[in-house]
Amino acid sequence: MLENPNPYLLGFTSQNIDQLSGDDAGIKRRILSILNEEYPLEREQYNAYKESKDSLGAFILVSKLKHKLGLLGLDKAYDGATSHANALREGSWVHMDDFDRILQALEQSILSLK
Repeated sequence: MLENPNPYLLGFTSQNIDQLSGDDAGIKRRILSILNEEYPLEREQYNAYKESKDSLGAFILVSKLKHKLGLLGLDKAYDGATSHANALREGSWVHMDDFDRILQALEQSILSLK
C-alpha cells in the first residue's frame, strides 16, 4: 500500500466497476478479467518501451491505457496519461515519473479488486 494516497486514483473502488457494469455481474466479471489479464502485459510492454526509450511505442500504449483510465472514471489519471502521451509523441519522457505513479497505484487497485 502506498504511504500517501495517489491523487490520480483517489476514490477508485469496486463501485467504479459496479457503475461501469450497471451492476451486471457478467459485465463486471468481464471488466475485471480485462483489467487482470491485459494490464500486466501492458505494464510489461510499457517498461520495455521505457528501457529502450521507444517513445513512439510508448505513446501508442499510453494512449490505449489512458482510455481504460477514462472508462473507469479516473479523470485525474486520464489527464496525467494524456500529458504523458502528448510528451511521448514529441519524443519527451518528462511525465514518466507521474505516469509510473499512476501505473503503480492502478496495479495496487486492480489487486485489491480480486
